[in-house]
Amino acid sequence: MALQDSLNSAEWLFGNYDNFVPPSAVTGTQFSVFDSLYKNVSSVSNHYAKAHTHFSEWEDSFATNSPKKLLNKQHSGFSFQHTNHHANARKQQGHFLPSSEHFHKAVKRDRHDIDWHHSKHEPPHKFAERPVVLSDTDRKGYWLFGDHATFVATGKETKGQFSLFDFTTVPQGGPLVHTHYREGEFAYILEGEVSYQLHDQVFTATAGSFVYEPKGHPHSFVNLGTTTARHLVFSFPSGLENLFAEAGLPGSRFSPPAPQVPSSEFLDANVKLLNKYGVDAQNSIIFAPFDYNSTKSGSPEVTLLRPGESKGAVSATITVNDGKNIKHLPVNFADGERLKTVSIPYVRGNSSTVDRTFNLALTDPKGGATIGMLQDKAVVIIKNDNNYTIANGNTPDSLPKVLPNQDSAAYWLEGDNYKFVATSVDTEGQFSLFDVLVGPQQSDSLLYAPADQGYFVLDGNVDFHIGDQVFNAAPNTFVFIPEGNPYALTNLGTTNARTLLFSTSSELENFISYLGTPGDIFNPPCNSFSQHNHTYIC
Repeated sequence: MALQDSLNSAEWLFGNYDNFVPPSAVTGTQFSVFDSLYKNVSSVSNHYAKAHTHFSEWEDSFATNSPKKLLNKQHSGFSFQHTNHHANARKQQGHFLPSSEHFHKAVKRDRHDIDWHHSKHEPPHKFAERPVVLSDTDRKGYWLFGDHATFVATGKETKGQFSLFDFTTVPQGGPLVHTHYREGEFAYILEGEVSYQLHDQVFTATAGSFVYEPKGHPHSFVNLGTTTARHLVFSFPSGLENLFAEAGLPGSRFSPPAPQVPSSEFLDANVKLLNKYGVDAQNSIIFAPFDYNSTKSGSPEVTLLRPGESKGAVSATITVNDGKNIKHLPVNFADGERLKTVSIPYVRGNSSTVDRTFNLALTDPKGGATIGMLQDKAVVIIKNDNNYTIANGNTPDSLPKVLPNQDSAAYWLEGDNYKFVATSVDTEGQFSLFDVLVGPQQSDSLLYAPADQGYFVLDGNVDFHIGDQVFNAAPNTFVFIPEGNPYALTNLGTTNARTLLFSTSSELENFISYLGTPGDIFNPPCNSFSQHNHTYIC
């Protein structure tokens, strides 16, 4: 909140400082409101000197109580609305959060209760838009390049800030090398492993790790493993959902279309659609993925594919190594040509019963072409029964591994543990991502969203108390909470629940690090955790 807004809030709350008398007893939650204002107001001018005196009285009265500061010092969101349901739930869990009655007894102005919904003194900071809760039912999904993008949230639900997709990528599936000029992307690996090319770097991201793909940077990804991979993809700002809807094939992520050789007409139309949405498909050459993991008969041959831009004549070289000899096979594409079949020179021995392995590599691109670095190698195994197989020469283990950062910062706040997965520093100020553990039988005190934020439930069930409503969020549920909305999390189960928390504002990082207590899930604050009954109490 801007400083002037804080001052306006102080005047709105207290009115005439001469007539304001601090009550004899308030709770830590109430004190945090005044403590927050004190930090902003007391340093302004002598005009607010009396506020300093009154805030000091508040501070002295709580010096021995160590009150919890539940509000960000720069976001003193005022709302004293609180339901009996919330209060009763917290009493049962060993919590006490003041009811509206308690607060109204503590703070009044000219006999008007301080209540956003009933006071005729309008606060300067109003409630934001209503939160959005989207369950994992009837979500749209589209197949494109061996990927299935399930729409979790679009710009319609996030005020245009970002879109969120739940990606399912089959083995050898993944997009061609491309560059976004309208949006950046951020991926979090949920299951399996996904290999990435960013510029001229390649690596494999494992479950629990994140990958940032900035706007304007060429990239691609491929599932080089043998099982399906799953990863969340954030694109910001929103809009990428329109590309998937127009270019993709509608369908369930559990029913992938059969691999097939793409026609030149299909690829030409696809490149035009990508350009329409600000995506540049690189003029790249790769080994065709539809050849992988299949058994063929006859003389061995491989197919090269030019899936992106196809203007101009380009060329590359296939290096063939059978362990004894190395051969170089030139490959030339004419203007607009997309597919090229190349025979592998091989003389079959009449008495040989041993399979022979040929390692192929794409090198030396010319004419403005590039090589897709995740599909630049192939392994051809020729058998004596006149059959042969082709596999991708790249594997997840052949590339450097990106693992979850075990040393990232983590904080305990209201009994929940917030692990920093990615910060605004990691994402050039674009995004923040947290892995949040909500302990069993845990019920949080009421918080206020210091910035627009979204939750994606990973494990367990979490009850979201938003305003005067309660929503049960099962795994894969998405919850978007605009700035300024009051909310609380509750885990009434017997095991831990986990959810991802993300925001396009660094304010959330400041909020958590300022108010939280440092410590990972294995080192909770000793006064707020009980292993005996598996309950976090703050």
